[in-house]
Amino acid sequence: MTSLYQENKQLSGHLRAKDFFHVKKHKTAVFTIEEPLEVTSKNCILNGTMTIKDTSNKEQVKVTITMQEGIISIAFDHKMDRTTYGINYNSPSIFKSLKENVIADDFTLKGALAFTKQ
Repeated sequence: MTSLYQENKQLSGHLRAKDFFHVKKHKTAVFTIEEPLEVTSKNCILNGTMTIKDTSNKEQVKVTITMQEGIISIAFDHKMDRTTYGINYNSPSIFKSLKENVIADDFTLKGALAFTKQ
């Protein structure tokens, strides 16, 4: 969670605060892969459990797999609903009467992992 990034610096700070991900207390989020659901030549859907702020939910994460010069890379761009992890601040689905200052429930988790043989 310490690498959480948003282009708007003010919003980035707010996302790190207690109202959202409370990064000082919850420095990491964990995705535990339970099994691949489907594997094709370049893509895989991983079934697993995501834990954010001590709340766990099942997620299916689509990843793209590439292999080049002995390096296996896995990239993901996964949309998630923050309210399923108890992050409800100014949520339009939780606070129906809010007309202004609502913040979308969905957020996108993007990342890449690279593996090399040693």
